[in-house]
Amino acid sequence: MKNSQPLPIPSRESTSHGQLNALLCITQALQPYLILPPQENIPKEPQLDGGTVAAAATTFIKTCAKIDDILADLTRWSLESQDALYDALVRTQEHQQAFLQAQKAAAESITRPSFQLKPVLMLLDNGYAAVYGDLTTGASVVGYGLTPELAFLDFDAAWRRQAIEQNVISPVEQPVPPPAPEVKPKRKKK
Repeated sequence: MKNSQPLPIPSRESTSHGQLNALLCITQALQPYLILPPQENIPKEPQLDGGTVAAAATTFIKTCAKIDDILADLTRWSLESQDALYDALVRTQEHQQAFLQAQKAAAESITRPSFQLKPVLMLLDNGYAAVYGDLTTGASVVGYGLTPELAFLDFDAAWRRQAIEQNVISPVEQPVPPPAPEVKPKRKKK
């Protein structure tokens, strides 16, 4: 597979410059046939029929007409197309910057502890908790928030906190039922 390089887009100025140079080269090549007397500039080869000067004059007229067309084309001398091109380039650059920012945010989101560790989301009375670890032993990392997103963001921050700074959810203890009343056996009457 070939390693292809992007092709540069020629500007209008360089295109016009190339066209005018080509036309001027043609007129320069025709000068000997148009300036010198006809008998001196026509080669003496037998295959030529003597119409060289007429052909050179016709080509010169067509070349001058093309130069006139280029000079008469007002769009070549206007900056409107150049301005439109620059505006399109600026819009493209803005879209590319937005796309790169979105890619950066996506790359950062997959490195978050909440994305990698998949903590359990718990609904609490006053919001949500994202919990990773064992609540019964206290070996857990907990993030709180009013929404699941805020709970996961706090979990990411909690992952970087020291142990003393961690939020703790006390394990929910089941209430111990009161002991059953003691029933003393009654004596039967005889």
